[in-house]
Amino acid sequence: DPKNDSRRCVYSETACEEYSAMCTCPWMVLPSEEIFWEHFHIFLHSGVTGQFVENLVKISDTPSTGMLGNVSVDNRPLDASMTVVYTRGMETLENTLDHIRQARKITGDNALAGTSGTEVFPFSIQVYAFFEQYLGLVRYTLAVVGISLMAATGVMYILLLDGRMLLINLVVIAVIEVQLFGFLTFLDIKLNAITMVNLIMSVGFAIEFTAHISRAFMLSVGTRSERSSQAVFKMVQPVSNGALTTLLGLLGIGFSAYAIFVKYFFVMYIFFIVCCWLNGVIVLPIVLSFIGPSSSNPWQNPDEEQRDRNMIPLGVFTSKIEVDAF
Repeated sequence: DPKNDSRRCVYSETACEEYSAMCTCPWMVLPSEEIFWEHFHIFLHSGVTGQFVENLVKISDTPSTGMLGNVSVDNRPLDASMTVVYTRGMETLENTLDHIRQARKITGDNALAGTSGTEVFPFSIQVYAFFEQYLGLVRYTLAVVGISLMAATGVMYILLLDGRMLLINLVVIAVIEVQLFGFLTFLDIKLNAITMVNLIMSVGFAIEFTAHISRAFMLSVGTRSERSSQAVFKMVQPVSNGALTTLLGLLGIGFSAYAIFVKYFFVMYIFFIVCCWLNGVIVLPIVLSFIGPSSSNPWQNPDEEQRDRNMIPLGVFTSKIEVDAF
């Protein structure tokens, strides 16, 4: 308390010559650096307090003299030390993350780290080991999903061998990822490390439900609409069978006694499969019927390709008929 001078420490080199004190307080005397290190090893082996402090320091097993000076215990260098800090008001995630940011800033601005190069950092298993992931989780998730899409590009190009079809598939997969990411709120699922891994795996699900339809479209003949219908007719059953067998494999997790497995694996994967199936079997064929690439089938009739280029979009044509009818 600045108003109560009797409780404040006062700097004085000659306050207590017996202990070579550099600072004296009404309730304690702080020894000089030389006296501190001279008696530090005795303190560590004396009583409960010494044993507690011994758990806060890391002493090297290899003896060393000279270079480290007095910063040693029994001629063994003091490699690291830890200070206990008590915190409060971290009941919410935002408060916990704010604490981590402020603690890092304080230790980063520490004079010891700036002058001697000593590494100073805050850490707690209960706080940092579990909550540090949330500091950059959105950035990490976007980065790893982007890397997964890059890998998907190489895999699908081998199957499709067409740049436009590859681009359409990547856009559809990206839309699926946005849908999955957005619906996490409605499913009451938080973004964490488990969710991030599941989103990465959902890229594989999306490829499974789009690549087969796209490949069938490329091998079909006729106009875009005809080829889109043929692709759905050929692949909807195997793709749906794959979705159904995956759903059956997930039923066991749904009966788990642990809520984390039900919420983060059963519910999420069920939603992933349904969302990927809807986009792969319904949305993708509709997109391909309008802007799909040319067929890679050698039996494709060039006249049908020309019909695709000259075809009036269905929505505009229907609208014109309705106007003329009135």
